[in-house]
Amino acid sequence: MFALLRLAFVVASVALAGCAGFANQNPMSERGTFVIDAPLFSESRVFFASGTTNESIVELIPQRFPPKDSDLLIHESEPLTVIVDSVTLPRTGIGNDPKDIAVIVDLSTALDGGYKSIVAWYETNVLPGRTLDFKNLVVHHEPRWDPRVAPFLRLRVIDVKLEQNERVRQALKQVQTFAPEIGNLIPYPGTSALIGIAAQAASLVLGNQANRTIMDYSFQFFGSDTIIRSGGAVAGSELAVLRRGSFLTLGLPKETDREFWSTCGTLKFDLDSRDLTFVTKEAPKQGGAAADKTTKLESPIVKLTLATAETVVPKIVVDRSAFLQQMFQRLAQDVRLEAIEQESAALATSVSNFVSAEQARRFRSKAAVKALMIKIKEADNVKNSEELFFMVRAISAIAKTDFGSREEAIEWWEKIGSVKESFR
Repeated sequence: MFALLRLAFVVASVALAGCAGFANQNPMSERGTFVIDAPLFSESRVFFASGTTNESIVELIPQRFPPKDSDLLIHESEPLTVIVDSVTLPRTGIGNDPKDIAVIVDLSTALDGGYKSIVAWYETNVLPGRTLDFKNLVVHHEPRWDPRVAPFLRLRVIDVKLEQNERVRQALKQVQTFAPEIGNLIPYPGTSALIGIAAQAASLVLGNQANRTIMDYSFQFFGSDTIIRSGGAVAGSELAVLRRGSFLTLGLPKETDREFWSTCGTLKFDLDSRDLTFVTKEAPKQGGAAADKTTKLESPIVKLTLATAETVVPKIVVDRSAFLQQMFQRLAQDVRLEAIEQESAALATSVSNFVSAEQARRFRSKAAVKALMIKIKEADNVKNSEELFFMVRAISAIAKTDFGSREEAIEWWEKIGSVKESFR
């Protein structure tokens, strides 16, 4: 019995630690800002979308390649606008369950080096393979770009568990903690109630799932003058030149290694279906010519546009970001004093009921049996049917009668038990 008690409270301690862990669930926390947890899709790359306006399929060019059209370059003192066009989840590699997806853009474009984080979008119950329900959100505008600043962007696509964890926490009314009554517990072979308590604590631990980062990629764009001064392609530079147009950030497909990026051939993106494909040459058959082989690629896709238009960031984008940051912070503060007090009180009641049943069963004094019957009568303080069964079974043993319900035990007490002086 004591071994089981120890097990139950070990699990309880883990459960409480799990609650405290909610504070680290906030993707907008200081840790979320400065610590990178390896995403499900790592070794991402940024590609420039090349094509004409009347084409639905664009070819993706690695960001390090300079634009063929110099008119696309962004020059000193031009405005710089960042637009998040779309976010598409992969069909595979992220599980089959619906996701609560947050899209977070961290960026720095100002001369003072300051950065800001924007929760551009938050959508619940998103199925794998779906594109989030927004299009072309203006998230940032810099009135005059200074070439000394290499615009910094960090794109995060996160499966946020905060709301799911909160629903689990609300459903579990009893959280385990130490209670002073535990010293009064008496060994007894019956263990079902205790195991139920431990299992409930374990359920809370399972419910406290960590956020899953699907994509997390940081990069910078550099002015053409910086590219030239770095030696450009002659020196093997991989600096991405700052240009107008659309860019796609892709994660490395599952079950591949980084060599994929050099062997995948031509990457293409379908603007209508949001499908990503790569084209490779198949070996020619006898007497024939080499043929193209097109294969779909499963990866998270974040598409954004850099523009030089004078654009105002919609107020709703700013307000949404502020609201979502507050919501994440609120949900992450699961170690609220009020919550702990309520949960501790619920556990104290459970332990007190258990102790009363064991004391009445062992000592069989009038005071102990009366105290137990008071608890059985006060049905409101018994939220767990297993606890009530445990107490009624103790009274059955004392009365040497198998009571089938709480009401039968109360009837026995009022007619017979309350007038007895001894129960031995």
